[in-house]
Order: sequence, then structure tokens, then C-alpha cells
Amino acid sequence: NKLKPLRQEFKKITLQLTKLLNEESIASAQLQKARSSLVKNSEELARLRARNISIKEYSTTNFAVKKILSLKNAGIYGTVSQLGKVSSKYAIALEVAAGSRINSVVVDSDITAAKCIKLLKENKLGIATFLPLNKIRPYPTQGKSFSEKNHRFAVNLVKHDPKFRNVFSYVFGSTLVVDDIETARRIGVGCTRMVTLTGDLVETSGAMVGGFRRKTSYGFKEEEVDNQIQNLEKEFSRLRNISSVLEKRKLDFEKEIIELKQKKSDLEINITKLEKTTLEEDPTKLRKENQDLDKDFSSVNRKLKDIEKDLLSKNKDLLDLKSKKQAFRERMFSTKSSNVSSGLDSLDKNNQEIKELIAKTDSEIKNLDLQIDRIHLPENERIKQILNQHEKENSEFLAELNSLKEELKKQNDNIKNKESKEKQFYSNFRNLSIKRNRLTEEVQKVETIIIREQEKSKLIGQRINSVSLNKAKIIAEMEGLKKEFEEFKDAKIRRNIGVDELKYEIRQSEKILRDMGNVNLKALEIYDQLKVEHQKLVEKVDKLNLEREDVVKMMQEIETRKKDSFMETFDAISSKFTSIFSQLSTKGQAYLYLENKEEPLSEGMNIRVEMAGDKFLDIRSLSGGEKTMAALALIFAIQEYSPASFYFLDEVDAALDKKNSEMLSKLVKKYSSKAQYILISHNDSVITEANQIYGVSMRKDGISKVISLKL
Repeated sequence: NKLKPLRQEFKKITLQLTKLLNEESIASAQLQKARSSLVKNSEELARLRARNISIKEYSTTNFAVKKILSLKNAGIYGTVSQLGKVSSKYAIALEVAAGSRINSVVVDSDITAAKCIKLLKENKLGIATFLPLNKIRPYPTQGKSFSEKNHRFAVNLVKHDPKFRNVFSYVFGSTLVVDDIETARRIGVGCTRMVTLTGDLVETSGAMVGGFRRKTSYGFKEEEVDNQIQNLEKEFSRLRNISSVLEKRKLDFEKEIIELKQKKSDLEINITKLEKTTLEEDPTKLRKENQDLDKDFSSVNRKLKDIEKDLLSKNKDLLDLKSKKQAFRERMFSTKSSNVSSGLDSLDKNNQEIKELIAKTDSEIKNLDLQIDRIHLPENERIKQILNQHEKENSEFLAELNSLKEELKKQNDNIKNKESKEKQFYSNFRNLSIKRNRLTEEVQKVETIIIREQEKSKLIGQRINSVSLNKAKIIAEMEGLKKEFEEFKDAKIRRNIGVDELKYEIRQSEKILRDMGNVNLKALEIYDQLKVEHQKLVEKVDKLNLEREDVVKMMQEIETRKKDSFMETFDAISSKFTSIFSQLSTKGQAYLYLENKEEPLSEGMNIRVEMAGDKFLDIRSLSGGEKTMAALALIFAIQEYSPASFYFLDEVDAALDKKNSEMLSKLVKKYSSKAQYILISHNDSVITEANQIYGVSMRKDGISKVISLKL
């Protein structure tokens, strides 16, 4: 009676244990999946956060900007790149459109800006651009309106706080964002400033800057990235909660499994004890069977069939014995033998015990088979799989840990090297700044001394000039006195004459002069002057007659030689022009031709271009870039025929595309060995071929700033 409920309880616990093991396995798989998703989510979140941090760090690469932002002043809002968010589609275009203004610092007022500038000057920290909200004015988007389908104003593509509207209007101006260069050309190059989605820039001057541009992480914050970060943070929180729930659930399952295993073990012990108590009357046989089961559990399966056969035979024997027993009872009752009756009772009892023992043995064998098939073998396989998985994960974790340690070590070493280089750089920068300031002070002192010396030199020069003037005046007066004295140099000096007598003689001479009347004293002088001038005019007339004869002879010689000289020069320049044009352009060939070959000097000269397919065009039918290439080819042809010492070219590549600009730069590089070329250009293809580069920009104080670079 006690054994049956225990066995039922044992069976129930076994089923519960199997169910819990299955649920625990499912929970482990779900936990593993959640952890894997959590790791991937964490890596992606770290990558996106690193990208946002890199944008923030790049905006503070300027030491002056970094110092200003570190002040944590309420009036300093941050850089332009930190205050705006853009769509990933327009990220490159808006970064190029903003240019250097993307790192400008936005402040609340001009007072804050003035304080920051004063701080940078006092500490010699560098230069930064400030945009005060109370002074900055929006850029008027004048001109024709544009459709919203293919192109939009750049300022309308940035999400920002409304109070920064004027700042972004100033940064982008009337820049238009278009799909590609072809769209910009359809709108009209030069009508407004335009930038394509891939970063190609078209200026209002007609300059076009473009090419391959890699996407960087140093521009505006991307709205999609922020949204991804928010979504990933939510997903990360959700996965972490799921992992916590699954871990708790797995721990609860493991706890319940341990408890059920303990209960199962206790029930097995209790069942075994009860079975021993019920089979105490035949302990020898029970011990023998237990020993057989303990020695070789596998032999039970092989003996089952033999036992079944024995059972059949024994059942047959039992039926025979029952029939014999019944007959024997009848005889015994008839003989009333009490001894035989008691013997039969004992045999029945032994027979019943043997049946119970056989039934218990069969039941135990079935229970053992059931436990082996349903519990122990699956559990053993799961444990092996879990162990193998744990060993694999452990080895992977160890390998990953070692690689992360090595990577961490490399990163630490790299950080140390960069920190040391940074310290060295800043120390060198500070030393150079100090040296520059010292040299600036010395230059200022030297310039002051030079200015003083120049002033002294001017004073001395003025004195020398005044002395020279006085000297010339005295010399002139001396010459006049000498001329006046010449008429009296042969006169005799009358001596011992009184003053009164001299006065009397003077009055008499004056009276004689009055009596003579007015006399033209300059007549002789005028006559002499007219005579000299007449002689000069006669000489000039003779000279002009001789020069006229020489000019007439020269004109006759020129008339005979100028046609031959012109044709010789024309043929040389024409052949060089055709050769140079083919080097500058691959679309066709160009020729110089005379409008009147018989009398070339009576009419003009023109340029004809032969395009693909035997199509001839004159210079007026060419595009702006082709006209430029033809003009440059003529210049270089003349340069080869009659070289000059240097050439000055002002934005001659403005109408050229990238390929023609590269061909032009290579040709200029070739001819720069024979003459000096000075070019004004905004084209990267031309600039990269230069030996010396000068960049000129206008500062806010109206003074030009020149930066030179020698390649």
C-alpha cells in the first residue's frame, strides 16, 4: 500500500524533471541568442557613438576652438557642426557647402566674441571665427526660385534650433544642393553657388571644383545616426531586460531541477527500503539478484527473454501444479490429513512470494529501462553538448580575450606614442610661437630703426638739396657778376677822385642819356637769338630731308620683304599651333588659315577646328572651354617661336573640365623649363603641378593674408 503511491510520485517527478530539463535547454538557447544579439547591438552602438565622438573631436582640432569650448561659458553654444543635424543623403554636400565656416564658434553676442578674442590674444592660442547671434545677419536668397524636386537651398536641409537660423543662413548663403553636375549645368553655371550630393562645387564665378571625394565622419551630425543610436539604445535596454529575465528563469529552472533530483533520489531510497522490507523472507535470493544487477546491469536485458520463457514454462507448471493440488486437496480432505494441508499452505505461500518477486523484478527492470531511455541518456547527451559548447565558447572567449588584450596593448602603446607626439608637438608649437613672437618683436625693432634712419636720411637729403640750391644760386650770381664785370675789366681805375666829383659826373651822364631818349637796348640781343634759331631751322630741314630719303628707302625695302617674313612666321606658328592644340585636346585638330592667301597683309587670319567626322568649325562656333584651349595653343605656339621671359595667366582654366585642366597643367609644366609662368587658378589639377603656391585671402580687418607653399 505504501509502495504504490511512492512509485506514482516517482513517475510524476520523473516527468516533471524531463519537462524542466527541456524548458531549461530552451531557456539556455534563448539566453545564448539574446546574449549574441546584445553583443552585436553593443558593438554597433559603440561604433555609432565613436562616429559621433569623432565629429565632436574633429570640430575641436583647432586648438583655439578647443580652448574656447572648454571654458563652458553659457554664452558659447558650440561650433556650427555641433549645432546642426542633417540627413545622411546630404551630409557630404552640406559639409562641402559650409567649407571652413563649419568650425566657426557660435556665441550669444559680440561682447562674448570680443572677450574670447582677447583671451586668445593674451594666451597666444591661435585664431578662431566667432558668429555672434545679436550681430550676424541672414544671407538674402535673391534671384529666381527653384523647384523642390531636384534641388533645394542648403540652409533648408539642416535641422537646428530656430534661434540659430541667421547663423546657418550666413554659413550656407544662397548655396543650392543639386543631384549632380549635369543638373547644375542645366540650371546655369555661374547663376548661383551650387553643390552636388557627391561634393562637387560650382561657384558663382564659374569655377567648378570636384572629383572623387570620400565620405568622412567630420561634418555635421547625421540625423539617421542619432535615430539609430536611440533605437539601438532602446533595443539594448530591451535585450538586457530579456537576458536578465532569461537568466533568472534559467536559475529558477536549475533550482527546481536540483530540488526534483533530490526528491527523486529520496524517493528511490524510500522505494528501495520498502522493497527490502517486503522481501525480507527471502533475503538470499534478493541479495543474489541485487548483486547480479550491480555487477552487470546490461545482462538484464539479455536475460529478459529467458525469464519470459521461464515464466511461460513456470505458468504451465503452475497450472499443472494447481490442478494436481486441487486433486490432492480433495484426496487430503477425504483423508483429513492435517499435516499435508499445512504443507500445501506453505507451498502456496512460497509460490505467491515467488510471483511477487518476479513481478517486482519485471517492474524494476522496466523502470530502469525507462529511466535510461527517457532521462539518463538524453540528460547525458545534453550535458555532453553543453560541456562541448562551453568548452568551445571558453576557447573562443580565451582567443578573443587574448586578441583583445593584444589589441588593447597595441592601442595603449599607440595612445602613449600619440600622447608623447602630441606633447612634443605642443611643446614645439609653443616654442615656435615664442620664437615667432621674439622674431616679430626683433623685426618690429629693426623696422623702427630703419624708419628712423630713413627719416634721418630724408632730412640729410633735404639739407643737401638746400645746400645744393644755395650753391647753385651763388654760382649763378657769381657768373652774372663776372659777365657784368667783363666790360669793365680793361678799364682803368681812376684814383684820388672825390665823391662829389663822381656824383657830378654821374648826373651829367644821366642828363646825356635823357637827352638821347629811349633806346632799344635788346635789339642786338634779339637779332643774335633770331640768327641762331634760323641757323638751327636750316640744319633741321636738311636733316629731315636726309631722314625722309632714308625712310623712303626703308619702306621700299620693307614692302619687298614683309610678305616673305610674314609668311615664314605664319607657317612656323601655324605648324606649332596645330601640334600644341593636339596635345591640349583630343576632340580634333586645329589650323590657322588666311582669309586672302594672295595678299595676306590686306585681310585677316582665322582659326578652324576639324572635329570627329570631318566636321569643320570656326572659332565662333566653339564652346567656351574649346575657345580657351585654342587661345592657349596660339599663345604657346607664339612662345615657342618668340619666347618671352615670363607669362602671367589669370584663371585661364575657369572654363575647362578636369581632363583638359590636367593636360594644360602638364603642358605648362613642360614649358616652365624655358620661361617663368605665373597662374591664378582655383583648380586642384593645375595647382598640384606648380613649383610654388601662394594662397591669398582677405581677413576681417581688410588686410590680405598670404600663405606660401613650396612643392
